[in-house]
Amino acid sequence: SQNQYTQDFQHDSGSFRQAQSLSPLHIAARDGHANIVQALIDHGAECNQPDGHGLTALDHAIIQGHDEIVMKLLLHKTNAEMQTALHRAVCHRRETALTMILSHSRQAIDVIDETDVAVNIGFEAGVRILLQFGADPNCMT
Repeated sequence: SQNQYTQDFQHDSGSFRQAQSLSPLHIAARDGHANIVQALIDHGAECNQPDGHGLTALDHAIIQGHDEIVMKLLLHKTNAEMQTALHRAVCHRRETALTMILSHSRQAIDVIDETDVAVNIGFEAGVRILLQFGADPNCMT
């Protein structure tokens, strides 16, 4: 029965109630299941759909450091909010994701604000990557 299912279902990150706001793609991206992410994408999963907290599957993959999934979603997802993805990569000190986002973005991305964030949190590798992709070291904010 449905009631028994909800009682039995427990997930590492919380209860069934918390998981209700997550799609299967959100969960697979968050938990690092790259093959499942690919299967869901291949069968039409909506990559840009936010969860109950406004996070996309790409956000979950970046936050958790699942670089293979970040790449899969970047290659598939053409209208992602790249500025937000870039900010998450900087704030969570995800060097590989940061480089992938900057390399694969089809949108103009403001690297100035993110360079300031990287400097403020002492993310040296992130500062170097942002400079490599055109951040102005003399820009005043």
